[in-house]
Order: sequence, then structure tokens, then C-alpha cells
Amino acid sequence: MDNSNRLLKIIILTTLTLAFLLPPHIQALESIQITPISTDVSTPFATFQSHNQKVVSNQYGIFVSYLAGQNADYTKNYWKLIRSTDGGATFNSVYEASGLGTSAPAIETDSAGRIYLAHPDWSNPTSPSYFYRFSPSNNFTQPDYKVSVPETGDGKYAMVIDESRSQLYFTTNLGKLVILGLDGQVKSILNLLTGGQNAHLMYPNLYLDNNHDLYLAWTTQKNSYYLYHDIHFMRSRDGGQSWQKSDGTHLTNPVISDDTGPSERITLDDEFDYHTFLSSFLVKGDKAHFTYYTQSNPGRQHYVRYDLTSHRIDKNIYPNWQGQSVSISSLDGFCVTNPKITSSPIYCTANARSGTISTLVSYDNGNSWQDYAVSTIPSVFGYSIGGARYITSDGYIIGTYTVQDNSGANSHDVHFLRIKTSVTPSPSPSPSPSPKPGDLNTDGSVNLLDFNLLITNFGNPYTLAHFNQVIINFGL
Repeated sequence: MDNSNRLLKIIILTTLTLAFLLPPHIQALESIQITPISTDVSTPFATFQSHNQKVVSNQYGIFVSYLAGQNADYTKNYWKLIRSTDGGATFNSVYEASGLGTSAPAIETDSAGRIYLAHPDWSNPTSPSYFYRFSPSNNFTQPDYKVSVPETGDGKYAMVIDESRSQLYFTTNLGKLVILGLDGQVKSILNLLTGGQNAHLMYPNLYLDNNHDLYLAWTTQKNSYYLYHDIHFMRSRDGGQSWQKSDGTHLTNPVISDDTGPSERITLDDEFDYHTFLSSFLVKGDKAHFTYYTQSNPGRQHYVRYDLTSHRIDKNIYPNWQGQSVSISSLDGFCVTNPKITSSPIYCTANARSGTISTLVSYDNGNSWQDYAVSTIPSVFGYSIGGARYITSDGYIIGTYTVQDNSGANSHDVHFLRIKTSVTPSPSPSPSPSPKPGDLNTDGSVNLLDFNLLITNFGNPYTLAHFNQVIINFGL
């Protein structure tokens, strides 16, 4: 063996020894890049709230919506659509609107790179909702259309795109579901949810899975006084026209939204007397994933996994949801994955007990969680941490939040966050992230690059599955 090979072997053995001796969270923690992106915000609710999406990425850049200002009775608000073409380093305003009682518009994008915005005007009982489409043909500076749908507006709302059916789904806490064609034509308006004996719909959350099944999850509000009562969900397999429980039981519209109704409940029986707020919801494979916080004493941070095959909760982590050192504790936050890749991890980003924004990761569809990323900037005043529903095409988690700090100028700035994921998603489904054992970076051979990935992501079950082949290839 020549000296160069001997030296390489010594380096490999030394690195492997350190990998076993050092705690995994010291080795693999990613940094969270945080960038201020506004200087004109006069409201502390600029990114309200994590139940809907306000940032997306496509081939034309990253797009963010936020609320720049509002008056005391919330009837005249001012919002902006901004764009970055350099990965979130800088942003420029592309569209602005004012005079509408709303929060930041929900945002979606399609494969052609078009941008869709939706928001209600909730200044009176018959308020409409507004829908916009922006295209690259005019550099997103003016909408292709602006559609008004009467008597559908209210303060809490969510939207999701279904490109397979060429339509958008939009709902508010009025309980109506608007189905809008991507061409701006209203297809239908359904009376989907109604109040129950104890509570009524407050925060809706929409998700479309890889099978094009539409899910609606929601937080209710107590009828008699201010209290977020419980959390439920249901599913549609025909583009929102009919709804059912996970076991296929038909639900008759409008569905009673609280615990006296038929939909599946996620919150526990002993939590009705405390605020419970659903911050994030997604579906991956045969599992639905929920994160919510209970304002009991002491508080409970929940991660809940619902098995869509056995139709029951099969995992409920609380009162602490944590990895090796990161412990999530947050009323807001968001979870993302690449639903088209079975092996894609789930990443959840929120405020942590340490006072920083942090990320946990699961490599086994929610069965276990590990530390993944921590911000270097304390987020004591961070509010409404939300993000893009999916990992970007270049492998990043992206999101926004509002600084709630009354200490001086720029005290309500919107911040953009960006986190590199451990596996860059591919644009199409793949049965396996690696074409052969040991080829961690899928470049067709087992080499030093795969060894670097092995060390960087040590503790990842997928990486460990290739451990022997990588080591054998180096003659160790």
C-alpha cells in the first residue's frame, strides 16, 4: 500500500471514530439562513398564520406574500407580493394592493410557473373573496385576472392547487369551499362545514396528497367564549365534491365541525378546557401528520400521526416533541416533505424551547425524530412561522415569519428563512433514492463523495442501510 492510500485510510478511520464518539446532533446540524426582507411593515401580523401558505418557489424564483399594514378595525389593509431571483438573498416588490380587509394572501404556483393568490375581504357579513393569477409573460407585474366570489370571505382561510384537475380549492372559517378553475372560472361553491353544539370552524388547513386526494383539517373555536376547542380532519377523493372519513364512511354536507360531529378528532379528551391550535398538517403515504400545541399548565407540544389504513392514531408524542437536544414548543410552525419520493424525509420547523427557530427531521415517516437545524439568531419575537408546503426543486426548505418587537424601527419586519435538506429531491417519483447499495449521492459509483455523505448524515436510517457497502468499498 503506498503512502497516499495509507493516509486516506487513516483519515477515514479517524473520521469514523469521531462519528461514533460525537453526539449525532453535533455532527449534522444544518444552519438556518435568515434574511430580513421588508422595511415597510406597520403591523405585527404580517405573516399571519401558519395554517396557510405564503411562500412558494418555481422556475422563476421565490414568491412571498405579506401584510404590510392595517388599520385599527382591520377594514383597510395593505399587502404585497414580492419576488427573489437569487435564492432568497434579495427580494423586489412585484405587486401591491390596498383597501381590503384581509391578512396576507394565500399563495400557490403551477408547473408553468404561474402564481395564484387568494384572500377574503372580511369587512362585512357579505364579504367576497378575491382570486388572482400572475404569469411570467408580464414579469408578474399585473394579474391575468382578478375574480371576486361573493359571500365567501372571512378572517381565516387556506388554499391549495390541484393541477391534475386544473382547479384551486379555497375555504374560510365560514365553512364554504370555493372550487375555482385555473382559468378563473368558478366551478362550484359548497357548504362544507357548519358549527356544532360546542364549537364552530375557525382555522382551516388544506392539503393535496400524491394520490390527488384532498384533505381538510381544522381548529374549532368555542361557541360561548374565546377558546380553541378541538382539531378534526376529513378527506375527499373526487376533487372536493364529496367528503368522507379515512375509512370511507360518507359525510353529509355541511359536516358538523366540532366533537359532536362525525369527523375524526385529533385532540385528546382532557384538552377541551385548553386552547389547542393546529399549526401544520401533511399527508405522506398512508400516514397523516399533525402538529399542535395545547396551552395547558404545563403546556403540551404534540406530534400526532394518524394511520390512514387502520384508521386510528398510531403515534402521539407529547408533552415534549424533540430530537437529541432540540425541543419544539410552538403555536405555529410548518412541516414539509417531497410527497413524490417515498424516502424523502419530513422536516418540521418551528420555535424551540431554546428560543431559536429549529428543525426536526424524520427519516421514517414520523416514527422517530432527530435534530436537523438550528438558527443562529434568537427568535424570541418570532411570530407566525410558516413555509412552503414542499421542498424546493433545488432541495431547500423555505419559509417566513414576522418579528414582533416594539423596541424601535423595523420592529415588525418579515424575515425569510432557508434550510438545505439532506437529500435533493428529484423532479419525478423514484422507487429508491439510490440505484445500487452504497451509492448515497446516486452518481453511479461508490466513492469518496458517498463516504462524505455517510459521515455528514450519520444516524439517518437510510444512510446506515448503506454503511457496510461504503466501508467495504474502501477496504475497511
